[in-house]
Amino acid sequence: MVDRREHLRASKSAALAAKEAFVARYARGRDDRAVGIALSRSGDEWVVKVLVHTPAAAQELPRQFRNFEVDVEVVGLAEAF
Repeated sequence: MVDRREHLRASKSAALAAKEAFVARYARGRDDRAVGIALSRSGDEWVVKVLVHTPAAAQELPRQFRNFEVDVEVVGLAEAF
């Protein structure tokens, strides 16, 4: 557990840099995409997490960017109630 935590702590700056580069290349100026970093499903690695409005927007994105997996989720449009 401590090794995993140290690995995540040590790799967080690289994940944030990859996220910023991903935003610059694929999301800047696009209202249909939100980008962040998150833990992988196993909790061992950082991933670039992308929320998009449509399946078409999801298909435009890579599944790998630099050394990080890209996790894309289609969430649809937000609605106010």
